[in-house]
Amino acid sequence: MTAPMTDMTETLSIEIIIDSPTGSSAPTLLSTAARPRSDTVGDLQADPGQLDRAAAELARLGFRILATSRLSLSIEGSRGLFAETFGTEMTEYTVPTPESAFTRPSAMSFAAPAVGAAVEPPPSLSGLVAGAYVQPPFVYLNTVLPPRRTKHHLVVPGDVAALTNASAVHREGTTGRGVTVAMIDSGFRIDHPYYVAHGYTMSRILGPGASDLHRDEVGHGTAEAANILAIAPDVTFIGVKSGPSLAAAFKETVKLGPDVISVSLGFDLRDPATGLPLSSLPNLHKALEAEIAQAVADGIVVVFSAGNGHIAFPGMHPDVISAGGVSVDASSHMQASDYASAFVSRIYPGRACPDVCGLVGMKPHADLILLPLEPGCDIDRDTAAHDGTVADDGWSVISGTSAAAPQLAGVVALLLEKNPGLSPAEVKTALRTTARDVVKGSANGISNPVRQNGQLTHVGLRAGQGLDSATGSGLVDALAAWKQV
Repeated sequence: MTAPMTDMTETLSIEIIIDSPTGSSAPTLLSTAARPRSDTVGDLQADPGQLDRAAAELARLGFRILATSRLSLSIEGSRGLFAETFGTEMTEYTVPTPESAFTRPSAMSFAAPAVGAAVEPPPSLSGLVAGAYVQPPFVYLNTVLPPRRTKHHLVVPGDVAALTNASAVHREGTTGRGVTVAMIDSGFRIDHPYYVAHGYTMSRILGPGASDLHRDEVGHGTAEAANILAIAPDVTFIGVKSGPSLAAAFKETVKLGPDVISVSLGFDLRDPATGLPLSSLPNLHKALEAEIAQAVADGIVVVFSAGNGHIAFPGMHPDVISAGGVSVDASSHMQASDYASAFVSRIYPGRACPDVCGLVGMKPHADLILLPLEPGCDIDRDTAAHDGTVADDGWSVISGTSAAAPQLAGVVALLLEKNPGLSPAEVKTALRTTARDVVKGSANGISNPVRQNGQLTHVGLRAGQGLDSATGSGLVDALAAWKQV
């Protein structure tokens, strides 16, 4: 849905794709039809002089430079400045998301050029800028509504470590020591009594455009970080509080030099008109796509959530470890989570998601793991009426693939402590070849829309023997993977 823009002062986050130098035949992120991968992205790096000149001119025009990389620029500026500079008409868009997405309603509207409107760089940027794309809001890939306290749930760190078989790795003396894991999310209250009591090695920084380092207004990052530390308690943890641009936050996170990056945020890539999956990646996501490929090429293991009914990007990116969901009940019976996404990407032919799974609850609320969060934050308030707690107690029972991604990141840290020379591809292979097979249940049908007899239907992909569509290789097994590497 769209509506005419009236407020031209609101700040926009923008990704700038750099043009090739005049007379050069070098491809750009827009000119190539091939999707960047870790083994080819080096050919798409921008000319350093072009980058510098574009950044200087954009700053002169009044834009703020948020982040730079070898591939693109992240900037911000007002709606009015963007419209005036690029000579385009602006429209307000509402982002459609599955009901399972958690985000504040006000965050789901964003300004961008109207459909079909020309976006042309001014003469001073001609030959420097190939494209300028306003970034839409991302969604948090977890659930909001927890159960009543009498219902079965898991606790951190013990239950999560035990059910992923990480506890057995700890007994072998491997706890993630010497490995740095960075997590991009809504913020991190590292002074929560839970984190203080466990004495974890934690720090946090502000990503580009973010503010208030000591707050986690949503609560999502504070909660999901506990999954990493339950599995790899001695990692060096760095939380990056994301501003409105996930691409900008990712660039700055890479500069920290982590061994692993865990992200439980993303975008739902379906056509709002038809409800069907998109078959090509929108240009506004191409900078982030390339940044991820470059990070993996540089040896960083990147983990993204596959989504909860979402057709999630970057969870579908071929170079990442795509985290799905398996539910384990009080009797330790496993089945595919019908809350977690499973789909075959139309953008990357043959790319099936997820690769491997973490612990995720079932519909309707995926209420599985009791996690710490900032007292009185959005999630704490929203769950209070459903889990028997009060709105400022600093705990909630949640999960979603937002929990699965950091669980897998924790297992990756255990493998890298034992064998620091592992490549991202070798890490993914180790997780996939050792995961525990899950043969029952179906994934979330919302992530697999199909048109039958002219009607849009949703069919959850089913689990089965061996590699399957619902759970990929199955539930992660930290001990088996650790033994293999």
